[in-house]
Amino acid sequence: DNGHLTEAVGFMEQELAGISEESDTPESAEVLANLSRAYIRTDQNERAVDTADRALKLADRQNLERIVTEAFINKASSMHRLGRLREALALHISAVDLADRNGFVDLQLRGRNNLSVAQLENEPMRALETVYEGIELARRLGQRGMFNWLAGTCAMYSGSIGKDWDRALQLVDETLTSSPNGYDRARATLTRGLLLARRGVDLDRLVAEGKAAAEGINDGQIIGGIDYVRADVALFQGRFADSHQAALDAIAQWPDSEPFVLQPALHAAVITGHLANAQLIKQRLDAYPSGTPVAVAARVWASAVVAALEGRPQESLRGLHEAHELFRQIGLNYDAATLVVDALLLFPGEPEVRAWVPDARALFEGLGAQPFLRLLDEAVAAAGDAAPARASARESASKAVTTA
Repeated sequence: DNGHLTEAVGFMEQELAGISEESDTPESAEVLANLSRAYIRTDQNERAVDTADRALKLADRQNLERIVTEAFINKASSMHRLGRLREALALHISAVDLADRNGFVDLQLRGRNNLSVAQLENEPMRALETVYEGIELARRLGQRGMFNWLAGTCAMYSGSIGKDWDRALQLVDETLTSSPNGYDRARATLTRGLLLARRGVDLDRLVAEGKAAAEGINDGQIIGGIDYVRADVALFQGRFADSHQAALDAIAQWPDSEPFVLQPALHAAVITGHLANAQLIKQRLDAYPSGTPVAVAARVWASAVVAALEGRPQESLRGLHEAHELFRQIGLNYDAATLVVDALLLFPGEPEVRAWVPDARALFEGLGAQPFLRLLDEAVAAAGDAAPARASARESASKAVTTA
């Protein structure tokens, strides 16, 4: 986790050179399990599964519990990225159980983090609870490195769930004030930047701060995460072509993030009416290898935008309704609220879309999400309503709808 992943892969592959599967030892199995982890982090997921399996052939037979646990975590994470979520969840749960029973502290924490990643696309609130559990365990055990990682994970999840942004910011600020290593500082800086951008805070500085913190780090999540911040910042500053390109840059580095990271580009396509960009986003999401509720919602949303821009309004409305309901059902309430802005821009006179406005406004106001609150006000105004005074979130939003 020090950001030198390519070098780590090369070193471990050299260590294993000349050792056949038939001559594996506990020592080579340990290297294989760790190499599987490095393959995940360099987006070589099929190789990560195969390498974990090779480690397990010896480790399981010889009851090498720590190596088995490490290999389970890594194999599960790769299977999730390959779209095999149910198998991934089963392995993750087994890995956490093994780590807990054997007292493998670092694997207890990393196992929970990686389990939460699989949970996020199906049960986001449960994923966040898993992260909170890991954070408290890391704090109790004095595991500062895993605390830092989990704090960043918490910030990313909270952003889409639309809950506890202040708590998440406090956690990443704790990382930043604890003399972290360079990698942990970079990850905390970018995850803090995601939340601050969504509050409209320091928009002119966030990307530069992220790039400065990440200097010399070669890690897809860090580089792609900074581009994700750049996509949000550009969207909120009205630089819609830049937002589209930044989102594409982000998924080139961080490909398993597409249902989340492509959202700024989708908003930009709606605001500008750019059909070709919307079609490209749809193509990317259609190719995303997952059938989880989050992936389905993102695909349906993009398809609905394309349908609207291509002149198929009824199909588009059905899709927007489906995506909005799915995001709300699984608990990604910020994402659901941002979809409302798109729907209102595309269908300003549609009663169902107008009925979504009060809850979206209440959520944005509660989070302090000023950029999307402004976009919502502009969409309401464009629909023929004056932006309401904010005596209270729900009351003012209700007036905006009922007086339309």
